[in-house]
Amino acid sequence: MNDRAKEHMKETSQALYDKIKQHFSLPTFEDDIAEDELPADFNYFLIVYGDMQRESESRRFFNQDVFVVYLSENNDQVNEDTLDIISIGESIKTVTCQGTVKERIKKNDSDQHIDRVTINFVRKIKYDSGQV
Repeated sequence: MNDRAKEHMKETSQALYDKIKQHFSLPTFEDDIAEDELPADFNYFLIVYGDMQRESESRRFFNQDVFVVYLSENNDQVNEDTLDIISIGESIKTVTCQGTVKERIKKNDSDQHIDRVTINFVRKIKYDSGQV
């Protein structure tokens, strides 16, 4: 059941991961990062798959939140990079950007900051509403 939807989910997840990693050449993680995998500097991506909500106009589609969290240290091009991330995400079929949240986080015991940008995408998933 839902084989096409599951394949679509795998394909869009892999495409987003591959395109971000290829474009930026930075460590890229999905859902979580083990402590021993954390890069020495704060320049990496974390892709987190969130909740699914039924699309209001249709009983055959769900929308799933996909968050791309971009941590960047010593980078004056964060806003420009954010535009590239949005373009990469929206180049994937059924994925659209809903907005961004940009934060400056102070590093422990220093005057330095890290930029954290969370880009909220939504991917549309058609599912089989038939009986099991």
